Amino acid sequence: MWILNRVLPRRNRLIIGCGLNHNHCGVHAQTDTVDTDPKMNPDIKGSITDSVMNHSLFRKYKYILLECLPSPVYEDPTLYSNLNYLRCAQSTIIILSPPKAAFAKIHRQIRPYGWSTKTIFKLEDIPPHLYEDDMYRNHLNLSIKTSPFPSLIISSL
Repeated sequence: MWILNRVLPRRNRLIIGCGLNHNHCGVHAQTDTVDTDPKMNPDIKGSITDSVMNHSLFRKYKYILLECLPSPVYEDPTLYSNLNYLRCAQSTIIILSPPKAAFAKIHRQIRPYGWSTKTIFKLEDIPPHLYEDDMYRNHLNLSIKTSPFPSLIISSL
């Protein structure tokens, strides 16, 4: 179950997995956040594999960033149905550093949604309109540089 710690959405960007499971201590500025760890002070406490079902979040996010989630999350169909629920039309989802074993699972799970993917290795692989402000660009750049695996962009129209 998701617990909203603030009135949301405040922005059109969402970071899922804002916790300690990645290699940087970046600020999640100008984004709404989801994490299971209350110590991270997320906007939403909960797991992306729990049912969302909150009308205030329906189709609200243009950009969704998944940060270094564990491999089993990518096997759960609820992840993809929740992303579909949260994203607005013409949205972009960036999956930072999914485990190599998860790539095939991700491609298989997104097929029914008609989403396309592109592998990214550096910030320049991401269209500039996806990081409109310096703080968010710096956050993405640091995240990509410290990721042990390539990342994915998922686009939906």
